[in-house]
Amino acid sequence: YQFMDDAVNKHLLDNNIGIEHTRFVASSSCNYLKPLTYPGDIDVGLRVSKLGNSSVTYDIGIFGSEESTPAAQGRYVHVYIDNKTENPTPIQGKVRDVLSALSNGET
Repeated sequence: YQFMDDAVNKHLLDNNIGIEHTRFVASSSCNYLKPLTYPGDIDVGLRVSKLGNSSVTYDIGIFGSEESTPAAQGRYVHVYIDNKTENPTPIQGKVRDVLSALSNGET
C-alpha cells in the first residue's frame, strides 16, 4: 500500500497539487500476484481509470525492475472535499486537468 500511496501523492505534488486540495482515500484494494525481491528496484504504473464529479479512481501496477507483468495491482479512490463543510466538492481547474491527462496517458 505504501507504493500506491506514494505514487499517487508524488504525481499530485509533482504537478503542484498539494494539501490545499483536500482529499481522502474512500476505498483501496490490492491484489498481490507474485513476490518482489528485496533489495531490488520497482516501477509503479499509475493511471486514472475514472474521473467523476468529486472522486477519482486510480489503477496502479507495481512491477519488479524490467518486468512486464505486475507483481501487484491496486486501486485507489480519492474523494475531494470542502474543508468547511466536509462534503464532497467538484474536482475543478488544474486538478481536473492533471487528472484528465493521467486518464489519457499524457503524463
